[in-house]
Amino acid sequence: MTCLAHRESVKSFSGISRPESWGRWSNANLAPEVHIDYIDALPAKFDLVITARAYGPNAHRAIPVRVGDQQQLLSLSEEISTHTLHFDNPGASHRLVIAPPEPQLSNTGNITGQDPRKTGHRHG
Repeated sequence: MTCLAHRESVKSFSGISRPESWGRWSNANLAPEVHIDYIDALPAKFDLVITARAYGPNAHRAIPVRVGDQQQLLSLSEEISTHTLHFDNPGASHRLVIAPPEPQLSNTGNITGQDPRKTGHRHG
């Protein structure tokens, strides 16, 4: 996922699998939503640029993306694409939340011997 800040700005995250050569899968076995918490508050107004693709039945479905009490809907195909979402953040939230609607069990790119991951989308 490419968004607003460098990795050094991220305090913590959950719901994301291990890094792979292209990026990371969301993983509902770890958490039902992807949470990315930033060290500093996100700007009062900003553009979020997401490069990702959907997996299985999540393709072309509305994926909620939230910052504070603001929500935008993202629709991804099964091909990698880049989208820009515009956010207002008057509450100075530090957290970005992405909620795949229907995580699916998958061994795509998984390590041999590990349980299947519940993937919804992958982030470049």
